[in-house]
Amino acid sequence: MILKTEELIKEIDLLCLSEKLLLVEDIRDKIASNNEDIPMPQWHKLFPVLK
Repeated sequence: MILKTEELIKEIDLLCLSEKLLLVEDIRDKIASNNEDIPMPQWHKLFPVLK
């Protein structure tokens, strides 16, 4: 199921705070797992990701 941005925002608004935070964490982890595709300034690479 693919939602349009407006529909997705409405669904996110229905989540409680803890669910929203988990969603943000999942999104961050997904981005981090594909980080070779994301251009990153050298100064960002100096700071390791904390887990």
